[in-house]
Amino acid sequence: MGFFSRWLKKSPVSVAQKFSESPVNISQVAQIPIDWFGAGVYEREAAVRTVIDHIARNIASMPFKVYTRQPDGGRVEDTTSHLAQLMAKPSVLPGMTRYRFFYSLLCDGLLNDRWLCLLDADRQSGRLWLRRIPVQNFTLSGNTLDEITGVQISTGQPEGSQYFKLPDPQILLDVGYSTSGIGGSPVSGTLAPLLAVARSMASMAVR
Repeated sequence: MGFFSRWLKKSPVSVAQKFSESPVNISQVAQIPIDWFGAGVYEREAAVRTVIDHIARNIASMPFKVYTRQPDGGRVEDTTSHLAQLMAKPSVLPGMTRYRFFYSLLCDGLLNDRWLCLLDADRQSGRLWLRRIPVQNFTLSGNTLDEITGVQISTGQPEGSQYFKLPDPQILLDVGYSTSGIGGSPVSGTLAPLLAVARSMASMAVR
């Protein structure tokens, strides 16, 4: 039973053996976690929330369908494969719809410039599931070429945390561009000075 299986009291297992890796002859450096204040900006700033909601809502509402290519170059919709089932219902958590799952994942990327999912599979049926890992619950590590080499995931539960050396078939990860390091460039860091000026101007107008 896997790390997150114990955490959520489920019984999925790893979907595949880890990829083989050749040694990397580059010194490993720990990635300094970015300040996680995207949620604060999302909650307090109406303009930011309006834009983030609009983008995430419209993309999450799209039908993520899977197709099988035919010999003649055409394609037919696939509704029975493990991948098709995963896209139709990515989360095993009760009440977590496909829309809400992708909406949350998109908000992670739009606000924090990075998102992470853990891929699990049911032992008996082979059914695939995704588990979103909140941004504040994982830390990236990399090398001197700004290549991501590992992920430290923490749940805050008795199980503690677990380190995944990349590449790993269980880890689905995306990180945006950054001029320094591997943590991406959160939108909150760019907007912080602008929002501070706007609040200052608003307070002066009230006076």
